[in-house]
Amino acid sequence: ALTPRGIDRPFYKKCHFQLHKLPPGAIPRLCDACQDQVQEFVYHCKRCGFDLHPCCVNLPPVLNDGEHNLNLCSRLSGACSYYGRARLGWAYRSQCKVYNFHVACVKKFIER
Repeated sequence: ALTPRGIDRPFYKKCHFQLHKLPPGAIPRLCDACQDQVQEFVYHCKRCGFDLHPCCVNLPPVLNDGEHNLNLCSRLSGACSYYGRARLGWAYRSQCKVYNFHVACVKKFIER
């Protein structure tokens, strides 16, 4: 749910995210959802240090490919069905637990 400048995400119940025009601090920051570098606008939790791209904040909790419901998870224990390897960040997992897709891989697939 969006608040005037902050958000709440189910994976980060103790966090208070604030929208920043540029990433805070001097070190490069990665989005905790997709693991891509944050260049400009970012939701940042000062207390915990988590960062989320605005597009990742708005990811739907469930995707449907016409055959399977894919549920958004904060972690993926197995390999990505698209990438073939394990990777940090959020992922979509089928209810049957056979299909796993990292958020970063889903974003790349959609961009094609």
